[in-house]
Amino acid sequence: MTNQRGFSSIIAIGILVLLVAIGGVVYFNAQPEGEKMVDMGEEMMDEGREIIQEGEAMMQEGEEMIEEGEKIIEENDSVMTEEKTSGNYEDYSSSKVANADGKTILFFHATWCPTCRGLDTDIRGNLESIPSDVTILKTDYDLQIDLRQKYGVTVQHTLVQVDNNGNLIAKWTGSSSLSSVLDKVQ
Repeated sequence: MTNQRGFSSIIAIGILVLLVAIGGVVYFNAQPEGEKMVDMGEEMMDEGREIIQEGEAMMQEGEEMIEEGEKIIEENDSVMTEEKTSGNYEDYSSSKVANADGKTILFFHATWCPTCRGLDTDIRGNLESIPSDVTILKTDYDLQIDLRQKYGVTVQHTLVQVDNNGNLIAKWTGSSSLSSVLDKVQ
């Protein structure tokens, strides 16, 4: 939005300069030489002052944006340097299985499944309770047909613990809360 305002300001300044130039030519041709030059100089000075004022306002805006960006970077840096105290709950990808540190659970979730939605809500409400060595990957039951076949998953709301190579460690269904999921983790 700021870029659009800046661009609009530049266009407005260009149009203003063009109109003043045209007006100057008309005025210049209607006056004696000396007066034309003085008037033209005054107009150019006024235009210059306006352009400087607009430029200063834009610079102030830019400085404020830079300060805001620096604050955001500082906040993100402090969050990133804090020690990880809980595990992860995120959408499935094969790279997340391979890169997971510790225990990985695939939660075969379907949006149309009420018990899946209930477990999803409980997990999201208790993220801080996930141990730091546990990663739960929300796996789309309807789309991940190959994974369902690989692990013998026949119903939604199935949880499968795998190692970093994707090998099955344990499989169960029906956990209704995060604590019941964590009780089954090996």
